[in-house]
Amino acid sequence: MNPRRRNQIKKAVLCSAAICGIFLAATSANALNNTSFEAPDKGDKGYEYAPAAASWVFSNIPSAGRGAGLSGPNGPWKCDNISPDPGGDQFAFLQRDARITQDMSGLVIGGTYELNFFESYRTEKEPGNNLTVILDEGLSTEMMIYSNNNVTNRTWALRRSSYFVPAKTSYTLTFRTVNPLGGAGDRTTIIDGVALNMVDPPPVMYVKITNDANCDITVFKNYTHKLDFGQGAPGALINGVQFNAYNKAASGTLNFSRSATSGTLEDHAGNNPVGISGSLTELMRDMYYNNGNAAGGTTTWTLSGLTAGVTYDTRIYVRQWSPGSSRLATFVFDPDGAGPISNATVQVSEDDARSVGMAAAADPYYLNYRFTAVNDENLVITATQHNSGNSWHLYGITNEKVEPRLKAMSPKDNATGILVASDLVATFDAAVFKGTGHITLKQSSDNSVVESINVNSAAVTVSGSTVTIKPTVNLEVNTGYYVEMDAGAFVDHAARACPAVTGNSKWNFTTITDIFSFTKITNDSDCDIKASKTYTHKLDFGLGAPGALINGVQFAAYSNAANGTLNFSRAVSAGAPSDHLGNNGHNVSGNLVNLMTDMYYSGDAPAGGMTTWTLSGLTAGVNYETRIYVRQWAPGRRVMTLVFDPDGAGPISDVVTQINEDNAASVGMSAANDAYYISYPFMAVAGENLVITATTHLNNATWHLYGLTNEVIPPMGTILLIQ
Repeated sequence: MNPRRRNQIKKAVLCSAAICGIFLAATSANALNNTSFEAPDKGDKGYEYAPAAASWVFSNIPSAGRGAGLSGPNGPWKCDNISPDPGGDQFAFLQRDARITQDMSGLVIGGTYELNFFESYRTEKEPGNNLTVILDEGLSTEMMIYSNNNVTNRTWALRRSSYFVPAKTSYTLTFRTVNPLGGAGDRTTIIDGVALNMVDPPPVMYVKITNDANCDITVFKNYTHKLDFGQGAPGALINGVQFNAYNKAASGTLNFSRSATSGTLEDHAGNNPVGISGSLTELMRDMYYNNGNAAGGTTTWTLSGLTAGVTYDTRIYVRQWSPGSSRLATFVFDPDGAGPISNATVQVSEDDARSVGMAAAADPYYLNYRFTAVNDENLVITATQHNSGNSWHLYGITNEKVEPRLKAMSPKDNATGILVASDLVATFDAAVFKGTGHITLKQSSDNSVVESINVNSAAVTVSGSTVTIKPTVNLEVNTGYYVEMDAGAFVDHAARACPAVTGNSKWNFTTITDIFSFTKITNDSDCDIKASKTYTHKLDFGLGAPGALINGVQFAAYSNAANGTLNFSRAVSAGAPSDHLGNNGHNVSGNLVNLMTDMYYSGDAPAGGMTTWTLSGLTAGVNYETRIYVRQWAPGRRVMTLVFDPDGAGPISDVVTQINEDNAASVGMSAANDAYYISYPFMAVAGENLVITATTHLNNATWHLYGLTNEVIPPMGTILLIQ
């Protein structure tokens, strides 16, 4: 393996032991089994077509003289290698037209993988089988990741598939051979040492950018360089990242220098960039260039101040200066100064983005180069110009540490109206694993610690790139909080640590003003019952049937006969549950009248008697809002205490005291007979129900329940930081 390859690949050997000392150890997962074909044991000279209990499925058509199976080290299928095979003592053979398959799972969606294996042919017979490696053969998701149309190597040869990025967590892996001459010849391919490896992306990539939202410039990165070239000052400010203005006067500072073999280094005020908006325009307007360069002349940029052994992404921000120009350059990247390690991208035309795979010539993009810094060396970038007088225009450069970093978070930064029982959800730009450290929740008013959560506790779960944190303390209403995260709390597949999230400005939010709200309603237009909502419960109580139909929403009629159905039940501690036809003294109009006429109550209940309503069928982690529809029965003192338990009869409860159902002024309405709904937002808890208990303060004065809805409400504001 050459030095450059060794620097670029961070191996995560997911399915087998390290082979021949080639791979670097990293985080593992069980994607494949029996990858060295050691089971079942066939002995020294044994072999078997289509063996059972081998984890692989082998094709086998004995009548046609073709099939697949396992062989011992000295069976008739071996190649010319004197040493044992790469994966142990046994290997797989594919004779003529044959295939072996296995389902592989546990892949990380969006990760980058390659498949490694060893390949040879059975040297006692003829060479020349065609070998292909396919994912999901025959399905719409099929991908061919390796092809060799002429397997002729007499000894084991290490093969690598092309990179692939899973769009799902599992695929079927197939090794398939085809005898190109049909039935003639006994051609057999043998394979061993299959390894599925998660790798870093290729050293050089190109990503289209058009605005602040998709330029991937964010305060959650660790930058060593943020340089904005040209005559503009100060540098661009994008998504909270302040660039340094860099021109002739600054040359050699900020761990950056530039030089040229011909021409004159110039700063330019630029022009308005095409296809770019937002603050990104400021970065992509001004530029530095080499005026009067000769064909074959070179411009060199040197980034210093790097840390040996750390992986970085250098990004060069590129856009078209003028259509039809031939601003053609060859780039060479030397992460060890002018040493032996180098990568080159050839014939990049700055004025024609199609040269790097963009759809249109004028598409703006960044060129990303990933490398690992070498001790006491700099990154040296050399651009060689193909034409005279057409040097590269350098608009901006960033250099950042490659680390898993926040891409999105919920609640979003500066969000308001957040439920007091909300989870904290952090989404990274890559799959992550638990490291060491804490997530700390603090109160904004005085920076006091509300809770410090160890990442390795049960309160923190990781699924791919998403981390869910469940605080164990109850938050206060109308209170500001912020989240901090230790550096290294999470790591990626190459054990690179996430940067710290510190301070009260990167991830802060404010909880709801009050747990409960009371909203006056008078008719269909202001009752906020909508067909566009997703309801889990739409219940109309009493003797009326069918239930009310309001704004296209059909309520279910619920009475004693229906008790325990429709994911709802009711019970009383004393008194007699009863359904009632109701009356018309409820100060509402339209179809809303039908909901607010009939009701359920508990007759003859003593003071202190309790009525309990239980809503079931909820989904853990989903935010809901329950609404109870209220109106005056008759002037009087129907005084209650309501308790809402979103975890059944658990420790989480919210209480509304001293509500007089017969006097809406008790909840802030202007008149005693105003109708309204009580709104209670909550997050469902796994395996639990929402339990609402109404306790009466007076004899024979229980709560009248006219209607109830429960609706799904959106998550508490996720913000995307990059795309």
